[in-house]
Amino acid sequence: MSAEALGAAWWRQQVAQLSRPNIIWVAFSGGLDSTVLLHSLARARAAPLKAVHVNHQLQSAAVLWARRCREQARRWGVEFQGLTVDCSAQGEGPEAAARRARYEALAQLLGKGDYCAVAHHRDDQAETVLYRLLRGSGVEGLAGMAPLRPLGRAQLWRPLLGLPRSLLRDYARQHRISWIEDPQNQDQRYSRVWLRRELLPQLERRFPEVAERLAQTAAHSRDAAELVQQQAEQDMARARIADGGLDLRRLAQLAAARQRGLLRAWLSDQGLQPSTQQLQRILAEVIAARVDATPVFRLGERELRRYRQGLWCMARLSEVPAMPSAKLRIGSVRLRAGAGLLRITAGPSLPQLHWRFAQGGERLKLAGEAHHRSLKSLHQAAANPPWLRERMPLIYLQDQLISVAGRWNAPAWIALERRHGLQLEWRHRLPGDPEPENPADGLTPGEQAG
Repeated sequence: MSAEALGAAWWRQQVAQLSRPNIIWVAFSGGLDSTVLLHSLARARAAPLKAVHVNHQLQSAAVLWARRCREQARRWGVEFQGLTVDCSAQGEGPEAAARRARYEALAQLLGKGDYCAVAHHRDDQAETVLYRLLRGSGVEGLAGMAPLRPLGRAQLWRPLLGLPRSLLRDYARQHRISWIEDPQNQDQRYSRVWLRRELLPQLERRFPEVAERLAQTAAHSRDAAELVQQQAEQDMARARIADGGLDLRRLAQLAAARQRGLLRAWLSDQGLQPSTQQLQRILAEVIAARVDATPVFRLGERELRRYRQGLWCMARLSEVPAMPSAKLRIGSVRLRAGAGLLRITAGPSLPQLHWRFAQGGERLKLAGEAHHRSLKSLHQAAANPPWLRERMPLIYLQDQLISVAGRWNAPAWIALERRHGLQLEWRHRLPGDPEPENPADGLTPGEQAG
């Protein structure tokens, strides 16, 4: 294949495979690959085009590079957008931090119907597959980079993924295009640079078609990963329970490999990508725990909690504080420890009510029943998990418990409803869902703290 493969006819064919692109943004670093991508697309005029350069602030010449990219894009008649990002590492290496910051910035910039064209080519794909192979990745990792994937509201597009880098270099020479050489691309302290400059050339001397073969491995692995994902989604649909949890009895019916596939797919839906070691610990410490245990496994900013035969993934919960009862007034309050929002409405002359969290041993006489029942027995009958029980606000009239979050009510509560139009709404969204955005407008500052 010659450099003419990047001509207008070839680009029209590539763009025709997209779903009516609004704007194609070219991620333009100024290096060889992205420069060829932008130049060839600009010549083809196959779709509305813009260039975006991300300044990672990692090189002393970064500002000069951004300026040069701006000038080059304008010479080719392409509108230019510059972005500056903070690549501060968050428990990750500098390469990963830069990649995260770059894609977050691009996702914020692009709109619905836009595409972000990046210049990854076949040699990059081979490098990615080899790198992930050495890290022990499964079929999803060995699938390498996808030609098309979501990026915020837009799509990330890799149109050059099937072309060798030698073709891009030939194109640049033919059109006398200059580009920026990033010194970090020569620094073999980075594993990817060492693979690119040391290992892959040695493999090519013994296996001349290694890049093509590794790209084929990526394609085969992508097919396998899609089959695994389809099976996992079918298993997950059968195992889903209330609030997005999993039925562990359904999980136990699956073979070990399908259990792992289901858990990975379920956690991926929560934005989590557990390592193999973490997945093994979840299986051993949470799923294999005693039925009467309530284990908690922290994974990033989330946590997995088990109750009976259910497993849930939720935002981390803080401890429920020990606190005296607080006055309850008309209005709303956001409760501590992820306990949700409590809202009270009533007419005039409502007697003073108080609220607090459970402390243990509470009993309630329900309307229509002759005897008091323990809250523990009520929760057990309702299959309420422990983290919900301890966060349900208890409402008192003087020293008498008259309501548990409006779900279980004593005759005295019903009388207040009739006489004073008393209404209570406790809005608590279980596992991981954000609480509703409502101000605490009815209580004093001390009481708002809950």
